[in-house]
Amino acid sequence: MRTIGTLIIGVLMLVVLGLYAVTYQVGYNEKAMLKTFGEPRLVGDGGGIFGNLHFRWPYPIQEVIKYDTRVRILEGPEEQTKTKDGQSVVIQHYVAWRIEDPLAFYKTRRTVVEAREQLTTLMRDEFRNIRSGYTFDNLTNVDPDELKLEEIEEKYQEALQSLIDEDEGRWGIKIESVGIHRVLLTPEATPMVFAAMTTTQERLAAETRSEGESQADKIKAEAESARRRILSFADTYAKQIEAEGHRAVARQIEVFKTAEEFAVFLRRIEALEQILKERTTFLIGTDQTPFDQFEMVGAKD
Repeated sequence: MRTIGTLIIGVLMLVVLGLYAVTYQVGYNEKAMLKTFGEPRLVGDGGGIFGNLHFRWPYPIQEVIKYDTRVRILEGPEEQTKTKDGQSVVIQHYVAWRIEDPLAFYKTRRTVVEAREQLTTLMRDEFRNIRSGYTFDNLTNVDPDELKLEEIEEKYQEALQSLIDEDEGRWGIKIESVGIHRVLLTPEATPMVFAAMTTTQERLAAETRSEGESQADKIKAEAESARRRILSFADTYAKQIEAEGHRAVARQIEVFKTAEEFAVFLRRIEALEQILKERTTFLIGTDQTPFDQFEMVGAKD
């Protein structure tokens, strides 16, 4: 029984080793090539048996070469350079790239280490050409219209991809993005830059104050104009009311002239109504107007 068990285990191990020798897997993030007697060809990243399992001839007939196609980040070194306006700055940038064509990559670059070394040299030279056409204010500025970082990055990415695609044999890689993530001042340039920034900020502050004063003068002028219009309208309206009052008084005077004593009597009665409309006790002589009406009424009785 022990011999049979050992034999079964040995057979299983031979089967596993045999399957390992004639099959290979391609991960979701990989692309593979098969070298048949040294001649490579692309086989893709799926479509095998049991999903991503593929058959091959055992080595040395066929050899499998796989590349990770995920995005890789390559950071350039901190490099001191001069801008278009002569300012010294230290800039560090990065390039995000991935292997797009494994067959072309294998034929021209072979390994990722070799590709990184050549890409580092290429990106340094090309970035120097791009950034030399911009001023310090284009690299760092509070004014969005002056800041040109996105424009620099777009030009850099296009130029870098173009050089890679036009190179003899192509590299088989794609530049996904580039970016400037650090801009530093050199010790020598710091005082001059701060002085220039101070001057710029003072100029912006003066422009802001001037604009504020202009707006304030405009608002005051508009308010003064509105005040004059309102006063003019109120004066005109008051004069209209006054004229209407004069006309009403004139009409009443004409009416009173027809019976002056009766009109005076009515006015006195109205005065008494106003004085006596509440319950009031008071003593007053009847010789005072309009209370002399009581004496007149008693005399008539």
